[in-house]
Amino acid sequence: CTGIASLALVLRVTGDVILSQFGAVTGSITDSTASILVAVAYAEANKSRLHIDGDFKITSQITFTSGIVFGNGKTTSGFLKDGTFDGIRFLGENGIYRDFYCKGDAGNTGHGFHAVNGELSKRQNCDNLFAADHGSDGFHFGSCNLAILNALLSISNGNNGLTIGGGDA
Repeated sequence: CTGIASLALVLRVTGDVILSQFGAVTGSITDSTASILVAVAYAEANKSRLHIDGDFKITSQITFTSGIVFGNGKTTSGFLKDGTFDGIRFLGENGIYRDFYCKGDAGNTGHGFHAVNGELSKRQNCDNLFAADHGSDGFHFGSCNLAILNALLSISNGNNGLTIGGGDA
């Protein structure tokens, strides 16, 4: 199955929501952004865990507002960012994010992972995440209320590996 998942497929999902169940295609060639956005919305609406089960190309920002998102390991599953935007944005409260990566491509701008300022992002639990090759910060946490940052790896980013506080740029 490729492309955005049909309603029939969505209705059969039980347990963890797996990106490939929603038509996301692993590898760096096929843009899986639309399928990923549908899977994220479904997982959050149904309070299901979201499983990143491979390497998925994205061409626009993916925003997580709640829930549990996990991969197979910070170097084996995640998102390949193709373009000028923040790769992963955290909004909402009490999200748990672990064991995946966001990698940029040559010449991109934006952060790898970005939690916005103030009341929009609270108590995010980030564990075993990897950010590489972004034009700005690998991890940028505005003045948000964080719970846990553990085992973050950031390499070859244009600005800082990790920024906490300050502006929301």
